Amino acid sequence: MECPILDRKVTLQLMGDWGYANLHRACGWLGSQVVVRSAPGSRAGVWNGDGWLANVRAVADGAVDAAFVTPALLARLAIDGRGPFAGRPLPGLRALGRLPQFDRLVFAVHSDLGVNSFSELRARRPPIRISIPDTANEDLVGYAARLLLEASGVGEAEVESWGGRYVTFRGLPVWAGEHTSPHSYLERVKRGEADAVIFEAMMLDLWQELAIDPGLNFLPAEEAALAQIDAETGWPRAEVPAGYFPGQVEAFETLDFAHFLLICRDDMPEDLAHVIAHSMGETRMILERQYHHLRPERSPLTYPLDPVEMGKVPIELHPGAQRYYGTLEAKVG
Repeated sequence: MECPILDRKVTLQLMGDWGYANLHRACGWLGSQVVVRSAPGSRAGVWNGDGWLANVRAVADGAVDAAFVTPALLARLAIDGRGPFAGRPLPGLRALGRLPQFDRLVFAVHSDLGVNSFSELRARRPPIRISIPDTANEDLVGYAARLLLEASGVGEAEVESWGGRYVTFRGLPVWAGEHTSPHSYLERVKRGEADAVIFEAMMLDLWQELAIDPGLNFLPAEEAALAQIDAETGWPRAEVPAGYFPGQVEAFETLDFAHFLLICRDDMPEDLAHVIAHSMGETRMILERQYHHLRPERSPLTYPLDPVEMGKVPIELHPGAQRYYGTLEAKVG
């Protein structure tokens, strides 16, 4: 496929994560590819973000040209004004492409509790300490975690009535390492500071290690809770396959937390959007090979990347991006 070129100088502003994880890496790769496809003097910058609400709002407000957000469904909630965007819809968002990531929000309790379901947890009412992100800084994982626990009858007030509590990092700046590293929440269980943890990034080795020592039981989300959350916010469910974690015999459902979605506004120049989408699809190997030391199902980026699949997004594609992905679909068809 012929490589599109911009005959003008551009400055592309991208937003990734807090500075050292997967979204920043993807921004660096993509920015470099757009620059070499633009007139001399072009440049790309990557701003720190959180990958969640801050990134969506930065794009909507015009602070950056494009940003990666995760999970991909977040953009759909923003356009519809649901979930964390309730009453504040952002209809001008468009997609440029999707990077696949297999992820879920999972809730696990220390095996010593002998609890295997939410119904058992509610019946036993143990003084459980749950490691969970705070929502004071609009932490999306904290929001989703509370959404699931409250719909499951394990809200903070209920847990406190059992003599337990939510263990958070309240009071620290949002960019503190404890807030930004999934390991921080998991390590509380390892150190004996918590009896349970709810978080995403389930491909991390530490989830596997904790499932063996001290031992974790992963609690399936209940049908009533998932249906309630879907009706109230539009947040979809997804499956964790059997055997993904040590000792996990059966598949179970929970909230979806998958994929990195690159978003922009609907007023992005069409030729720039086309170059970005083309760069994503046609130079994907540059990014992909940085993850080849990990098995695909345990990698933060699920490879091999398929450009046709990269164009399957939960919101409307920008017309410039649609021009690229539509060509691919026509070839496949």
